[in-house]
Amino acid sequence: MSIIKMSVVVPTHGRVDLFKKTLDCLLEQTIQNFEVIVTDDSSLKQEQNQIKALVSKAKNNGLNVKYIFTKPNLKQARNTNQGLKEAKGKYMRILHSDDVLAPNCLEMEIKAFETYPQCNFITHSAINFSDKISFNLNAYFGVFDLMKQWLNHNIFLGCVLPTSLAFKREVYDRVGGMNEKYDFLCDWDFFFRILLDGFKRNELTAIFFSKGLVGWRNHSNSITSTMSLACFNEHKLFIDSIIPIYKKRKIISSKLLKQNLRDAIDFRYNRVIADYQKFHNFKLPYIPLKYHPKYKKYMKKLKINYDAFMYPILIILKWCFRPLAMFLQVLKLIYLLIKSFVFRKW
Repeated sequence: MSIIKMSVVVPTHGRVDLFKKTLDCLLEQTIQNFEVIVTDDSSLKQEQNQIKALVSKAKNNGLNVKYIFTKPNLKQARNTNQGLKEAKGKYMRILHSDDVLAPNCLEMEIKAFETYPQCNFITHSAINFSDKISFNLNAYFGVFDLMKQWLNHNIFLGCVLPTSLAFKREVYDRVGGMNEKYDFLCDWDFFFRILLDGFKRNELTAIFFSKGLVGWRNHSNSITSTMSLACFNEHKLFIDSIIPIYKKRKIISSKLLKQNLRDAIDFRYNRVIADYQKFHNFKLPYIPLKYHPKYKKYMKKLKINYDAFMYPILIILKWCFRPLAMFLQVLKLIYLLIKSFVFRKW
């Protein structure tokens, strides 16, 4: 048996029809020196049996696959971690059970690692699709700078999708698995710790693939679509946890850190408002939060903290009826207009 170069961890929870398509894309890979670890936390016995049957069929068709089930409803982080702990490959990646890879994806990832041995992880630009997907098998790869691409700013506003990330085993050994205190942003926190590991070791380059080899499925039952409020709460928790790290290690200047914090607040509120409008089928004019240079003085004058001011309203949004939600949105718009008027007076 050949040496396992890549371990693919596939955390799954129900969605048997989509899981089958994910498993099929692994059967179509152009290499064979990889293993697949399916970690299942489905709540229904019928779904567990169906997933197990699909795994057995794939194994009979030549896929080196292992099925793990401990108990139902472990949630994303714990379910993923039990697969990562079983991985034996030199390189590792996560593939969510509703996403897909191009037939040559694993081969190209291994080739990229061997081409740039100084790099510890790979990111992909994913193809967003809902049903059918057209891969670009000729996607190119190169290296990028961690500071410019992520640590300077972007990590405050987003992360790499788990399906779009591959990493060396030694990176996993250093940073550990996903943080199980997060239900939604465990992948965001995991990616930040990989970036921080590179910063600590002064290994500030990684591999980037152009769009073409990874497909991220967008559907109504995805975690991204159903956990909007959890994302809001956990984003604040995540940002609060990384600020002390940035200060202690002096990753960026104090001025840039403050600006990133303001942008993170802007992102958080506009994201949850946009999601609420989307799921409740109404639309109000988009007004971005503008942070005036005298923002801090203005907030001090009002003796309120913006998060503290808006958070109760957003909790209400989860439970209110559509007319009340619209009324609260109008209140926010009025608040922003008043704030803008006060700024012009200064």
